[in-house]
Amino acid sequence: MEVLPSRGGAIIKKHRLAALAALLLILAAGYVSAETIQGTDVWEYALQTDGTVAITAYLGGEAKLTVPSQLDGHPVTAIAPHAFMERGFSKIELPDGLRCIGDSAFYNCSSLQSIVIPESVTEIGERAFEGCFKLRSAHLPEKLPYIPDRLFARCITLGKVNLPEGIQSIGSRAFDDCHSLAGINIPDSVVMIGDSAFGYCEKLRSVTLPSGLTEIANQLFKGCDALSGIGIPEGVASIGEEAFSCCSKLKSVSLPESLQTIGDKAFYFAKALTGVSIPASVNAIGKEAFYGCKLKTVDFGPFFCAIGDDAFGSDRLVNTPSPRRSKEKLTLKCVAGSDVDRLLLYGVKKVYPNLAAYPVFTAPGGRVLPAGLYEGRTDVVALAIPEGVEEIAPNAFAGLRALRCVQLPSTLKTIGEGAFRDCAALEEITLLDGVEEIPAEAFLSCGNLKSMVLPDSVTRIGKSAFEECRSLVKI
Repeated sequence: MEVLPSRGGAIIKKHRLAALAALLLILAAGYVSAETIQGTDVWEYALQTDGTVAITAYLGGEAKLTVPSQLDGHPVTAIAPHAFMERGFSKIELPDGLRCIGDSAFYNCSSLQSIVIPESVTEIGERAFEGCFKLRSAHLPEKLPYIPDRLFARCITLGKVNLPEGIQSIGSRAFDDCHSLAGINIPDSVVMIGDSAFGYCEKLRSVTLPSGLTEIANQLFKGCDALSGIGIPEGVASIGEEAFSCCSKLKSVSLPESLQTIGDKAFYFAKALTGVSIPASVNAIGKEAFYGCKLKTVDFGPFFCAIGDDAFGSDRLVNTPSPRRSKEKLTLKCVAGSDVDRLLLYGVKKVYPNLAAYPVFTAPGGRVLPAGLYEGRTDVVALAIPEGVEEIAPNAFAGLRALRCVQLPSTLKTIGEGAFRDCAALEEITLLDGVEEIPAEAFLSCGNLKSMVLPDSVTRIGKSAFEECRSLVKI
C-alpha cells in the first residue's frame, strides 16, 4: 500500500488489488474490510478527520459500478468533486450512508443510463450530472434542500425526475437542454428558480409554478417549444429578460395583479400568443417584450406607463376605432372592462424610446400628494402615483423637465395650481373620471404636450392652464 500526502491534512490511500496474494497481505494487515473487495477494482480515497472516506477516483474498468459502503473499514460518506468525471459507466449504485456528491462528480459520463442515489444524501454539488447524455431518469433524495446549478444540464434524454418536497431553490440552468423532459412537478416550497433553469426543454408541455415565487428569472423557459400555457402566480413582481422567448406553441399566459415589470424580449417570438391581459400594476414593459407574437388583443386595464422600443412589434395587431373619435385608429384592441380612450396615451400607438431603461418612480401614498418630492431631480422620467391619492398639491411636480410619462390613480379628484408647470418633456396625459377642474397654470409651459384626454367630469378649466403648450393639437 502506498500512502500519499494530501491537502488539508487528509490521507490519500492508493489501493491496488491486482492479485490475490497482494489482497491477502492487505487483509492480514487490517487495512481493508472484506466488503471492500471488488475483484480487480482500484480506488483512490481521502480519509477525513471524522474517520469517514471521500472517494476521489476509480481506476478500474467496470461499466456497471457498485460503490462500496466502506473502504479499509471506514464508512464511505462522500464522492469528491470530479471523482468519476468523463468515465464510461452505464450504471452506478451508490451506498446507503453516503451524504455528499461533489461538484462535477459524474460530469460528462456520456454512457450513464441510470443511477440510484440513496436517501441519505443531503448535498449534491454543481454540475454533478451535467452532460450525462444517456441518463433517462433520476430519483433525488427527499432530504435534499436545494437543486444546484446545472445539476442535469445537457442530459438530453432525461425524461423523468422527481423534485423532493421541501426544496427551496432550483439553481441556474439546472435542467437546461433537457430535451426529453416533458413535465415536472415543482414543490410549493420552492421560492427561487435561477436563470435558464428549464431553458430549451423542448418537450416540456406543462409546468405549475410554486406560489412562493417573487420573480420569473431570465430565460427561465426560453426555447420550450412544446409549452402551451403558463400561469404566473400572485406575488411575482417581475418577469425577466427572454423568460418565455421562442416558446413557439405558447397560447395562453395569465399575469398576476402583483406584476410590475416585464423584461426585454420576455415573450419574444411566442408566435402562438394571440392575446394578453396586462394588469394595472405593471409600470414598465421592456423592449421587444412581445415582438413577433401574433397578438390580436391586448388589454392594459385602466393604467399603464413605460413601454420599450418595439415592445409589441407586430403587423397583426387589430386596429380598432375609438368610440369618441371614430376617424382615429388605435393600434391595440381594447377588450372587456377598459376605456379605449385611455389607451390612446399608453398603448402601442405611442412607444417611449428606451423608457424601460429608466426607473419608474412611485410616489408615496396618502390622501394628499405634497409638493417638493422630486424638486431639482433630473432623472424622473416615469412617475406612478398610487391608488388612494385624492389630491395633488400646487406645484407638486413643477419644473421636472425630464418627466415624460405619468400614471394617475382613479381616486384622484383635485389637481393643484401649477402641478405640472414647466414639465417640458411631458407629451401626453390622461385625467380619469372624478377630476372636476383643471386649475390655473396646471400645465403651463409644457411645450412638448401634444394631446390630453379629459374625462366628462371636468367642468372648469382655469386661467393659463395650457398656456405656452405650443405642441398641443388635441384635447
